[in-house]
Amino acid sequence: MGYWCLIYGYCALCTGVALLKLGWNIILRPSTTFQWTVRETPPACLNDTSLGTHCYVRIK
Repeated sequence: MGYWCLIYGYCALCTGVALLKLGWNIILRPSTTFQWTVRETPPACLNDTSLGTHCYVRIK
């Protein structure tokens, strides 16, 4: 039982930290927190053939 209390306690701590960071971000920059960034070109890691072949899908 002690092991699972540690696991769930750590998950609750991480969730709390993530929600605090999100809330702080919303307070400081409410208009840019959930803004979508449109990329004109694919990320450099998708063009690197040493990392494999990637199909970069562009949704309009």
